[in-house]
Amino acid sequence: MEKLLRSTSRKFVATIIFIVVFVVAASWGILQVYNNREIASPADIQEVHKAADHNTAFGEYLEEQKEYEAHFVTLASSIKEQEAERVTRGLAITFVVVVTLGTIIAFFAARKLMKPVREAYESQERFLQDAAHELRNPLAAMTAALQQTKSNTTLVKTFRRQTKRLIGINEDLLFLEKRNKQAPELLNLSELLGDVVEEVQPIAIKKKVALLLETDGEIMKTMSASDYVRLVRNLISNAVKYSHEESVVFISQKKSKHTIEIMIRDTGIGIPKKDLEHIGERFFRASNTGKIHGTGLGLAIVQKILNTYGGSREIESQSGKGTTVTITLPS
Repeated sequence: MEKLLRSTSRKFVATIIFIVVFVVAASWGILQVYNNREIASPADIQEVHKAADHNTAFGEYLEEQKEYEAHFVTLASSIKEQEAERVTRGLAITFVVVVTLGTIIAFFAARKLMKPVREAYESQERFLQDAAHELRNPLAAMTAALQQTKSNTTLVKTFRRQTKRLIGINEDLLFLEKRNKQAPELLNLSELLGDVVEEVQPIAIKKKVALLLETDGEIMKTMSASDYVRLVRNLISNAVKYSHEESVVFISQKKSKHTIEIMIRDTGIGIPKKDLEHIGERFFRASNTGKIHGTGLGLAIVQKILNTYGGSREIESQSGKGTTVTITLPS
């Protein structure tokens, strides 16, 4: 959200600057045309006589020096040329001053206009964090009570399943609102990815989805282990969740000179084109997910982790044909 606010502020400033530059440039163009036609053009004898009509002393002098009219015309042309140069310089200075002032005003206006939006966002963040913290104890108590219940009826099973789901959503919200960065350590990402695949394997087997892993050996990177695990687990779990039965999810991890690339490809339900731009927004789920359980927080978590480590993601998807997610991290 912070990134979105900065982007919106930059776009606002850029729009104001564009409007100011366009208006000033258009005005300059019109004045330059007038300047070239009326001021910079050479003078003629009619203009000299017209000037004399407005100044009696000059008119009398012109009559006395009638044989030198050509010199008066040359002098008038020179004066007009100098005036045209002064007008052009004045327009250039005006352009620079107006654009500079417009930029400064746009910057401060953007800060002022975005301030209430930022405050509302921060208030929302505090509410979500406080609510998530307050929910931890009741959920823990519910879990303990359900574990002690000897009954194994359908209703109790449903309570257990939904309580587990609520705990997952709550932990995801706490992670999204958490500001402090996890302590980094040197990790072997090849081993860690294998562990995550093994962790997700039971869910994949239950859905009859095969996980095929290909990773370069001994890929080392300094980052938080919990962040890496959460990153790849979210992506692999999503791939399994939205895959068809008896299909395959391909997982690869490769290291180049400057980057580490993680690719997860499935042949599942895919993402409709109109939904792609919203993927990664909190609580957003694609329109074709139907009754498949999910919270819409997984890719928001992925994006937060990528922002923390300067990574990026690319999603290629076709509805009904599958999705490929490519993650790039600095090595």
